[in-house]
Amino acid sequence: MTEATKSFIYIATAEHGGLKVGYSTNPVRRLVAINRRRHIGAKIAHVVETDHPQQCEFLAHRALKTYRLDGEWFSCPLAVAIEAVESASRAVLIPDTRVPVRVFRSGKPE
Repeated sequence: MTEATKSFIYIATAEHGGLKVGYSTNPVRRLVAINRRRHIGAKIAHVVETDHPQQCEFLAHRALKTYRLDGEWFSCPLAVAIEAVESASRAVLIPDTRVPVRVFRSGKPE
């Protein structure tokens, strides 16, 4: 991965208790923009570098779907979101396979 193509999937926490799972080439700049627009005190809680940010985000969102508040915002324990993001980043590293993504309902992997 070259410096110019680095991408990241990130988890941000907010003052309202929600978690945002998104991707960006610059998560810090992205959170500054979110805070400027929404004034929610969002802070980066976890970051994973990836060559496949859109696929990682999709898989993480799918794994967390029962916790969705709105769009990319979720209400779940941070550890559950981290496991979903880490699992998604590992899944996209395996080409041409159908890796099941676990759905988390109770805060524990199923």
